[in-house]
Amino acid sequence: QRSWRVLYNPLILSWLLTFGLSLSAVRYLSLSVFISFIILAYCLKDFLIFSKVRISILWGSLMLGVIALMIVTPQKAPFGLGLVPGIEGAGIFLREKNIKGPYFNNYDNGGYLIFEMRGKEKVFVDNRPEAYPADFFSREYVPIQQDPKRWAQAVEQHNFNTIVFYHRDLTNWGKAFLSYRLQDPEWVPIYFDFVHVIFIRNSPENKEIIEKNKVELPIKKRS
Repeated sequence: QRSWRVLYNPLILSWLLTFGLSLSAVRYLSLSVFISFIILAYCLKDFLIFSKVRISILWGSLMLGVIALMIVTPQKAPFGLGLVPGIEGAGIFLREKNIKGPYFNNYDNGGYLIFEMRGKEKVFVDNRPEAYPADFFSREYVPIQQDPKRWAQAVEQHNFNTIVFYHRDLTNWGKAFLSYRLQDPEWVPIYFDFVHVIFIRNSPENKEIIEKNKVELPIKKRS
């Protein structure tokens, strides 16, 4: 009876909750792992007494952790430690081609750009929601992606020269924004990989960059 009681421990329920969240977003994996260490210590507190229930919990936690990693790891990416091969491609391209800002980017790749550009260019938004007023997202970030008129106003206000977009964005506004840019002659795609797409403003100053780097995108236009 005492052995089965561990199944109802609040820690187990907390871990199940964070594990479920980690299947939807990689940011929750660290919290799930942190709680799993506490559970591990709980299961091993009687070091010499391994009940079948505790052993089952340990093996089950290990297998679920592996499954979580496999689910949140990008498809076709090799399993293991370190950066996914090619993940720094967009950052390297921006630095080597000396692509100037101001940049417009989406929420998912703000931290990535801060790291890759080493402070040389500022981002429009990054992955720290607490660093921005709530109305920034509701009144500016989302509307300028959904409404072409609001986008035109934002371009005039911020004088955007480059768009660095995480094209795996599954939000309705992210999908709409990509669709609009694919049909917008004012913006030309110059880079594409498995996570990022880069557009540059179709201006005389960018003519040489466009001629050397323009690419065709394998992204379907939204009707």
